[in-house]
Amino acid sequence: MKYIKDLYNKSILRLVDIKSNIFENYLKEADDQLDIMDLMFERKYIKQAVVNAYYSMYNALLALLFRYGIKSENHNASIFLLKHLFLKDNLFSIIENSKKERINKQYYPNSEIVIGNVKILMEDAREFVLRIKEIIDKTSKEDIDVVLKRFKELLK
Repeated sequence: MKYIKDLYNKSILRLVDIKSNIFENYLKEADDQLDIMDLMFERKYIKQAVVNAYYSMYNALLALLFRYGIKSENHNASIFLLKHLFLKDNLFSIIENSKKERINKQYYPNSEIVIGNVKILMEDAREFVLRIKEIIDKTSKEDIDVVLKRFKELLK
């Protein structure tokens, strides 16, 4: 995958020390974003709630990547890695949809807001973060080896 290889060569994607517990900081940030999401929704800042929903998922995804020894500084690459390293098509679809919604609400202020859809997105964010935490909690040395092997295959 030329795209991934190029990002790796530019150090936008790189391998990091697995022993680091930095992933815990990203999980905390994901939880904080969920709390802020709820607060924004309650206060009728609906667009901001959508943004926070996405960032809760993105921070959980970064936590997952760090847990496996991968640092990513690119949203698209991180989401791509979720699908291709962890083989989590359902989670990929959730965060990909959330990213599109965030872009629409953040960069196109006249975009339509459907409260029912925002509530679904918020539930998806909670579910996504929970499922990422479950993956992290169950991570074994063998799991890490498999994912890192897949990652190195993408660099060829």
